[in-house]
Amino acid sequence: MELPRYLRRPPIRTFALRPLLIPLPLLAVLTLAVIVVHADVNTALLFSQCHARSRLPSVSWIPGLGAPLCFALSFFQLALASVRSWAVMAVSLSFLAALLTITIVESSRNGSRPNWLLRRLMLLWLVMNLLGGSIIWQLLIVGSFMLQMGREVRFNPTNRRRLRHASSASSSSSSNDEESAALAAAEVEEVEPETESLTAEEALKRKLRRRHLETDADAVAIPDAVALGFVLPSILMLIYNTPATIGLWLLFPIWVSLFRRAAKTAIHSLQPRLIPSRRRRRSSAPSSNGSHRRTLDLESNRPALALVYLVPVVCSLAAHIHWIWSLTRRDDRRDLTKSTITIIEIDMAFMGVTTLYWLLVEAGLKVVLAVLGVTVVLGPGAGVCAGWYLREKAIRKGHEEDVQLLYGRQSSGGAEGAASEQTPLLQ
Repeated sequence: MELPRYLRRPPIRTFALRPLLIPLPLLAVLTLAVIVVHADVNTALLFSQCHARSRLPSVSWIPGLGAPLCFALSFFQLALASVRSWAVMAVSLSFLAALLTITIVESSRNGSRPNWLLRRLMLLWLVMNLLGGSIIWQLLIVGSFMLQMGREVRFNPTNRRRLRHASSASSSSSSNDEESAALAAAEVEEVEPETESLTAEEALKRKLRRRHLETDADAVAIPDAVALGFVLPSILMLIYNTPATIGLWLLFPIWVSLFRRAAKTAIHSLQPRLIPSRRRRRSSAPSSNGSHRRTLDLESNRPALALVYLVPVVCSLAAHIHWIWSLTRRDDRRDLTKSTITIIEIDMAFMGVTTLYWLLVEAGLKVVLAVLGVTVVLGPGAGVCAGWYLREKAIRKGHEEDVQLLYGRQSSGGAEGAASEQTPLLQ
């Protein structure tokens, strides 16, 4: 017995978007409640020591920021103070590397360019790492991406009137900054000539074009930024476990943003600045200086796909093997280390649950089960990367089905409504 279409498709394509967003604040409240329940007196004593300037006096004396900064540095320093907790931190960091990679990839797609919040993704990561933890992940990051995907699913590639209106509004704006240029490019690139008939294949290409990366330089810039801006500070923190290395790691969103910008600038300076033909202009995005950049269909380019996800997958496998090995040794964690690492484990667990829900909404249950299977074998970071590849395949399949349904209704409606000379006047 075959299931109905609305049960076989991902929830975001069959249900309204707002009810699908309700679990995100519920997960945030549940996360906060579980952390409060499991937080013991040791955590409060740690903050009181920093407030009294008896711990890390070189940092805690700073007015206003001294006590919170001392607490953050001491918190992670204690979390790395044993073999078992060190292994847990390694797995958590590899998981964060995968989440960082997929969010940068998603924010770099053409469809995400008009979104103000997603264009400032590293600012959200900085707030999450310093203040909110998984709560920021649930409410702001995942929520923003789900809203963006909801708009993309409901994007009608045949509605040329709306697209022309959006493009004219964007072109009439007086702002000359990079964000406005990117917004105008995102809308203008979807416009087709009014006299051109749009076939089903062209409509599908228009929807899939929104899944391309803004520029092919991201295939190199993203893994470079993740490796140098996040993985390298994480390795230094794991090896040395000093306040300086921990402080360097806490600011990793800044380093990731700087390394990515530097890599993209270097790659663009090496690429030939050719004026694209009329056929290629539609698949190229204009940059702020007037030149055109080639977009990249990441999932159709196997070398680029492997390069982007190589770093988090390798880190996940190495951390997963070390964590399994640590389970064969005795638990050497002290009370303070147990208190800190428990909070980190809770935070990572709820981030994982939220990510699985994100995949469930946009890709369906099969992708979630595949992620769980890969996680058991290769670790959570590799599971997320594998799930994201399967998610993209599910999204593209859903776009194909949407276009087929759209053109199927149009053709059936046209066939039913068409009248010929053989049609009787009275029916």
